[in-house]
Amino acid sequence: MILQQSATDGRYVIGIAEDASVIRDLQTMRYQIFALEMGADIASNDQLDRDPFDDHCQHLYVWDQANDQYVACTRLLNRESAKAAGGFYSQGEFLLDEVLALEGEVLEIGRTCVHQDYRDGGGIALLWQGLAKLIKDSGAQYLFGCASVPYRGDGTHISTLMQRLQSYYLPEELKVRATDPVTLVSPPENVDAAIPPLLKAYLRLGAKVGSEACLDEQFGVADVFVLLNTSQLNARYARHFRAAL
Repeated sequence: MILQQSATDGRYVIGIAEDASVIRDLQTMRYQIFALEMGADIASNDQLDRDPFDDHCQHLYVWDQANDQYVACTRLLNRESAKAAGGFYSQGEFLLDEVLALEGEVLEIGRTCVHQDYRDGGGIALLWQGLAKLIKDSGAQYLFGCASVPYRGDGTHISTLMQRLQSYYLPEELKVRATDPVTLVSPPENVDAAIPPLLKAYLRLGAKVGSEACLDEQFGVADVFVLLNTSQLNARYARHFRAAL
């Protein structure tokens, strides 16, 4: 299902995968990025990144018609579909009782990736436009998911990063707990802890994060829980959302 085309020349198509072959193509791109490029330990004989949640998600993608390739993709899961899936993916890493008790529709976002040729900001911006349309159509009040950050074995890098993120922590009444938290340490002052691009994009939109990072051994990363109230978007960075909302 086509949601929209880029306004300037129609080169880019933003859509929802309805055909199994398209979903398979997206799973192939995910495998290429997560496993081959980033080193995730994904057991797959057919070089696909897939799990049981895929069958219950909407798969959002951006397609470059000029180059015949996918630019970016992500998947989304609402409350009703999560019941059929046995829960949200994030519940495997975080205790979300307070978050899931919030009134209104929620959308979980996950497996977000951008092809290496489109990481100048344009690829994620196009994906955001499609996401905005889905938020509008579903009436979702909250968007949440896991944002991955590099894990280097001893918690030093994560500890420094979490210090940087303190001003973005969720309020106490929405606090989430990691099921396998990274042990935080007192990091030395010279540790580089740049905020990864995807997490930075969420923060610019106005998202809050949990105060604990969860170790994801399969992907070799630590995950930070992210929650965005769609009615409280940061006006400076939310123009792609505002256009659709």
